[in-house]
This record gives sequence, structure tokens and C-alpha cells, in this order.
Amino acid sequence: MMLFVIYIYLTSLVSGENEDKTVHQKPDNLILNNGETSEIKCSHQIPNYDRLLWYKQSRNKEITFMGYLIGEMGYPEEPFLNKIRIQGDSNKFKGSLTLLNVTSENTSVYLCAAYYTAAPNVFVSFKNIQ
Repeated sequence: MMLFVIYIYLTSLVSGENEDKTVHQKPDNLILNNGETSEIKCSHQIPNYDRLLWYKQSRNKEITFMGYLIGEMGYPEEPFLNKIRIQGDSNKFKGSLTLLNVTSENTSVYLCAAYYTAAPNVFVSFKNIQ
């Protein structure tokens, strides 16, 4: 039987105001058997931060973007399709990352970050001149 230890770390991409800009992640660490599935939860109370981003830091210290949650839609990056599930509601400041059928590749530090979109709506106006 193989066991994998998954370390979890949290962060937030924020600027220096005095508000509480803490991102919470549970559980603090996981020990899983090969083939198991597990969920990492992320939450915060930072107004206007409308996205949750997920990263993993592998043993060689390389940080890889895994995907993000905006609203109720999770968007895993291509290398993580069918390996993870991103769920929740970023407008309610909470989400989760589910690791599916873990293997030794999953031994990493996982990071959740709160992020806001500076310009969520772009309006384009044009006039047809003839």
C-alpha cells in the first residue's frame, strides 16, 4: 500500500490595505492511499475578490497553475482535465479543489489564492460609417 502526503498552503493575491485579506484552506495536510479522491476547501471574506485560483508546487519547487473558479464555474487547465474538479461559488467566497484518483504525482503543496478582476466588463461601441 502506497501513501502520499499532500501539503496544503494558502495565499491571497492582494495589495496592502488594512482589511483582513486572509485565505483559509482546509485541511492543513492529507495522507492518502493510491487511487483515493480528496477535497481541499478554500474560503475568504475579501470583498470584490471574485475568483479563486489553484496552484500546486511540486517537489522540485516548480509552481503550476491548475485552474480557477469564477462564479459557480470551475475551469481546470488542460493538463489537469479528468484529474481534478474545481467547484463552489467564488461570489460567495468559497470553493474546493477535488483531487481524483491520486497517485505519487499528487505529492505537492497546494495553494489557493483569492483574486479580483479589475475590469470584469468591457464594452465596445462602434459606428458603421458609409
